Amino acid sequence: INTHTLPLGITRDSLKIITNDPVKPQITFYFELLIVNPGKITISVFQNPVLDRYFEFILNDSLGQIDSLEFYINNELQEISRPDTYTYIGKKEISLRQYSLKAKTYSFAGEMEISREMSVAFAKAGSEWAATEPGSNFSILAKSGAVQRDRHLIMIDSTLFSPEIKSGSYCIGVPGTPFEKAPLVQIKHQRDDAIWFSADGEIWRELPTLQKEDRLIAWAEMQGFYKIGEKNIVVPEETKLSQNYPNPFNYNTVIPFDLGFFDGPGQRVAVHIYNIRGQKVATITDRYLSVGHYEWRWGGLNHYGQQIASGVYFVKLVTGNGAIKTMKMVLLK
Repeated sequence: INTHTLPLGITRDSLKIITNDPVKPQITFYFELLIVNPGKITISVFQNPVLDRYFEFILNDSLGQIDSLEFYINNELQEISRPDTYTYIGKKEISLRQYSLKAKTYSFAGEMEISREMSVAFAKAGSEWAATEPGSNFSILAKSGAVQRDRHLIMIDSTLFSPEIKSGSYCIGVPGTPFEKAPLVQIKHQRDDAIWFSADGEIWRELPTLQKEDRLIAWAEMQGFYKIGEKNIVVPEETKLSQNYPNPFNYNTVIPFDLGFFDGPGQRVAVHIYNIRGQKVATITDRYLSVGHYEWRWGGLNHYGQQIASGVYFVKLVTGNGAIKTMKMVLLK
């Protein structure tokens, strides 16, 4: 009897045995078979946003089949509470970098055991730091000043999220908490896709992403959830000011420039127009911009909205990181 094909609950059936006995050539047995689900337990991990060394582990009996449960952290049995029939909660102050989690359940159907792994990054305010989740698929590299004070940051994959969070993703720290200076996050991946971010596990946005060898890299401005998704944003590696077009131009021209990935996740960018005497005659833009490719149209007007005279002009791009790029163009009426 293949019990995997039978539905949950009681199944009634019979078993016939053929014998060589002419008096009783056939014996029939009638039986009832009870098929039960051994239960399903999920583990979710939450970090205290203020007391960052304290973690809460929520174990949920989603099918309501478990009679009792034991929870171990690094093979040490933990005290757990049971606020309702299907939920178990454990709390622990952490001090290490790597943790193994194990839940053993006992039910009418027998024993069941699940194991998970988690990492804790020690983020240092005054120096560089790096960390990797247990599977080595997701990592973070930060420079000095990424956090305001020394703190612990959880690093887990989606097997330790709440069930409603997207599978195949990773989490670092307390979702929604900004970094002081954006670190780099990396996810192992062979294709030229993008890293997407969510602060709540529901609303996702694409991050400017580069592929380097077998990894995708992106700037992480906030703690939260990261996953791989479709790439839509053109991501230049270096900051560059390109030649305007058309050139020479008559009133209207387009000024293209790239804000490079390796200059940071975003910065203040100013694009000014100067005449041949070095006088600033117009500002195309002066604002905070993210990594990407930009094209700004200029209609040959000065600060006062007046048409400027024919001649040679210079475009100067200045970024908050100190990059200065200059390009010459000609206005002909």
